[in-house]
Amino acid sequence: MSNIASWSYEHGPATVWPSGGTDEWGQPVGGAPYIIPRVGYEGGGDVARDDTNTEFTPRQTFRFEAALDSPLVPEREWYIQLGDHTDLTAAPATAERIRAIRFWPIDELEPGGLPDFEVMT
Repeated sequence: MSNIASWSYEHGPATVWPSGGTDEWGQPVGGAPYIIPRVGYEGGGDVARDDTNTEFTPRQTFRFEAALDSPLVPEREWYIQLGDHTDLTAAPATAERIRAIRFWPIDELEPGGLPDFEVMT
């Protein structure tokens, strides 16, 4: 963890529920939930744009540090919720659907540092 992230990502964990496709009966199919151990969290966030270029105000914003190819990085349409909920095989109604993901390289501030990610619901 970078020196910058060590003090800024003090919340967590956050649970992510992967989703992808449907079964033969049309029901959503998802992968096993996993944890992002340390996140920065805020309710809401600044106005953002999703992949369809639609403006929205996030309900929740999660920030964390990970390599670009890390399995911790979720995808759009997956679900996320603050706390450890890995005992639940499916995302609860209180989990939020991910609308947008952004990342920033940190090399200019800390050479060799991991990129910072921002996940908005």
